[in-house]
Amino acid sequence: MVEVVPTIVPENKRALVAVCYVITLLGGFVLFLISENDRTLKFHAFQNIVLGIILLILWIISPFTLCLTGLLGLIVWLYCVYGAYMVYSKGDWRSFVAGFVDNSLMK
Repeated sequence: MVEVVPTIVPENKRALVAVCYVITLLGGFVLFLISENDRTLKFHAFQNIVLGIILLILWIISPFTLCLTGLLGLIVWLYCVYGAYMVYSKGDWRSFVAGFVDNSLMK
């Protein structure tokens, strides 16, 4: 049986996690470094890092693909901003990469 990581962020750390989602990749690394042994913060840090890598790849290849991937990069970043809102207001957010994070990075 697979252990499910609790993803509800405590109220005193919601603003920090939300800001890290807006900053994407760099925010994920910062959150990972300061999370110590908190599995919830590590989950959100890894989820943020994966989304940031996707965003970085889309923006790197965007000059070569007629700006379509640049538009997709903007959509991914806006998705991260939505995640920041969800974490700040409700304390939890699982993106489309959450399954990958749970199964691969949180073991």
